[in-house]
Amino acid sequence: MDVFQAKKEHRSLYATDFQSGTVVWRPLSQREYRAYRDLAWQSPEMVPEIEEQIFEDCVLDSSIPDSTDLGGIVTTVAYQVISVSGVINPMQALGQLATWRAEINTLDEQMVLLVCKAFRYTPEEVEKLDFQEFLRRVAMAEVMLGALIQVETEEAPVEQGVDFDKDSKELNKFRQREGDGSALEDRKSAALDLRKKFHAQRGA
Repeated sequence: MDVFQAKKEHRSLYATDFQSGTVVWRPLSQREYRAYRDLAWQSPEMVPEIEEQIFEDCVLDSSIPDSTDLGGIVTTVAYQVISVSGVINPMQALGQLATWRAEINTLDEQMVLLVCKAFRYTPEEVEKLDFQEFLRRVAMAEVMLGALIQVETEEAPVEQGVDFDKDSKELNKFRQREGDGSALEDRKSAALDLRKKFHAQRGA
């Protein structure tokens, strides 16, 4: 199987491993899913035939030997195909929707949405543009809609250095008190304070 060609034709690809080999498959389209779902609801006795048809339609490649009994494999793959192709469990679907909501908050997806809104393109049409033409359309869309794309970034803290002028003035005050008996101790204390400030700023 040509993986690159398969990805072009089918956005999502999956693989299921069995002891006898691996099966590569695609999900159903929404139209296919609803057709098989409705048929299964209306005719439950046809479920085995529906599973076989889903297996035939969706399996793109398989390393399982032809001599292998595919009974259980067909049922397993068909169930997995159905589980990712439509709403089976509402809560599960809502959880998947929440995941995709987070995905479209990326810069790439926000730019695609902006171009789609401005030019009434589909996302698939936007994906056919080369990157520079895509950016040109984004800029045009910003002007047309009066909305600039904003990207939130964390501002790095501003590194503040030691105020040597201020600290020197504090030391000079003690130099002027040489005649005072406590001047020496005061100078030692001030020097120690200045050293602590310097090391604190270097370690910040």
